[in-house]
Amino acid sequence: MAGAGESRGTIPGTAPEKEAGRGGPGLCDLAEALLEEGRSSEAEAIFVEAAGMPESASRAWNGLGACRYREGLTEEARACFEMALRADPLNPDALANLATISRERGRLEEAKSLLRKGLAVSPGDPDLLCEYASICAEEGEQEEAERALRAALESDPSHPRALLMLSATLLS
Repeated sequence: MAGAGESRGTIPGTAPEKEAGRGGPGLCDLAEALLEEGRSSEAEAIFVEAAGMPESASRAWNGLGACRYREGLTEEARACFEMALRADPLNPDALANLATISRERGRLEEAKSLLRKGLAVSPGDPDLLCEYASICAEEGEQEEAERALRAALESDPSHPRALLMLSATLLS
């Protein structure tokens, strides 16, 4: 992705990533920052470049999927997340993103299965645990939802979503 009038892969005020010796992971850092700033088209170009580098392919495909998802291109996003998993079958972010799409399509068991795979790799991830708990609660599995939320809070005692969800679960 070209930056605003700068050399390829940079934005004003940053050093060229390859010159900084950061390669694909550095490009992914830059693209993720741009995506957070809402600069999807710039992020997308950098993710495409990083996807060709073996050390960053999974992360880059996942980021490209996030760009596509934000653009409302769910099928293209799903394909990108699947490419991320081909590069790294244990990428918890790609698993979580596929779970989101599965959940939106009403495939709750598939979504839970993907989240379980992500949790096997990243067991204390509070975001994965909250998403898993949310699906469990939706299916009426309150005890499992509470167990997942308590695990999220063990990992991050001030995690806002886990605190809110656990409060709601206990009050219901």
